[in-house]
This record gives sequence, structure tokens and C-alpha cells, in this order.
Amino acid sequence: MIILSTISNLYCIVHISRQVSGGSVYMFDKHLLPENTLRHIRYNRLFNTMSNTLYALNDVQDKEIASILQKLHGEKNSGYRFSNDLQKTYLLELIHFITKIHLKIFPGVHTSLN
Repeated sequence: MIILSTISNLYCIVHISRQVSGGSVYMFDKHLLPENTLRHIRYNRLFNTMSNTLYALNDVQDKEIASILQKLHGEKNSGYRFSNDLQKTYLLELIHFITKIHLKIFPGVHTSLN
């Protein structure tokens, strides 16, 4: 299961794994993302400002989300010079993966703003 929430400029992704006991939380400020990605998030309503958004995951989705979050957490305190760039890349990957799940549930929503 994945839970998305937002408060002001802060976004939160909570993953509760089907495979492993426990879960993972990743929080980020909206300033970490480029403006076009923020428009994508708003347009597709991935994060609801009024309540949490919850998605049930199948085993494949669960493993993929866990893998991306593991990479994000691994970079967070790695000390690598380009760690912030990698975190942004992994976060974009995660957002697009969540978008795919979202569009399977709500197929009438368009992913392009162009």
C-alpha cells in the first residue's frame, strides 16, 4: 500500500510493504521538483490537499516502489557529490510509477499538459 499526503509545501509518501514487515516514509519539499513536475502532480491530483490518497499495490508494484524508495533513502545521506541530483531522478521515477498506478484507477485523467 502507498499513501500520499501533502501539507503546504511538504509532500509525504508512505509505503507499507506487502512483502516485508514495516514500511518506508519519504518526505520532500516541493522546491526539490521542477515546476513542470509540480504541474503534473497537481493536474493528475496525485497528492490531495484535503485528505490522504491511498493506493493498494500488487506484488510487482510493491517491489518496484520498495526498490525506488530504497535508492532514495540510500542517497539521502550518502555524501556523494551529486546525491541531490540522484534523489531528484529517483523521485521523478517514483512519481511517474505512481502516476501509472493512478491512471489505471482513473483512466479519464490525462497525463500531458501540452
